[in-house]
Parts: sequence; structure tokens; C-alpha cells
Amino acid sequence: MVLLGLALLIEAMIWASAFIDPGVTDAFWQAFYCAIVMLTTLGYGDLTPHGGAQPVAAFCAVAGLFLVALSTAFVVEILRLTPSGTHD
Repeated sequence: MVLLGLALLIEAMIWASAFIDPGVTDAFWQAFYCAIVMLTTLGYGDLTPHGGAQPVAAFCAVAGLFLVALSTAFVVEILRLTPSGTHD
């Protein structure tokens, strides 16, 4: 689980660096916040991508959807492989 959380954090940092280039923001932490909002598909609206950042934001949102699906499958598989403690 810690490894999954670390992977999510690293992906958010990679997307944050993608938001700095097209001109969404100059501050890394604001770009990181924007990436988290886009990955989780919350869309608060306080940071709005313009120009070249719009396709980046769209891909980030789609990646977030796949990330949720992958995380869910990962957790379900771990729970499936974990012995329940009862054997009939």
C-alpha cells in the first residue's frame, strides 16, 4: 500500500512538471496541486489551463481515471490473495 501511495505521488510530481512548461503556473507546488486536482478529476476551477496546457490537463484527467481503476484492481488482488483466517 505504501508503494502504491509512493507511485501515485511520483506520478503527480511528473504531471506537475508538465503543467509548469505550458504556462499554467511558475510555482512547482501550485502545479503539484493542479496535477492532484486533475488526477482525481475534482476540477475545483481555481486553476484553469489555457493554450497548450489544455491537452495536458485532459490527458492528466484520463490518466487519473486509469489510476483509480488500477489502484482498485491492485487492492482487490491483494485482498483476494490474503488468507481470511477461516478454513472450512
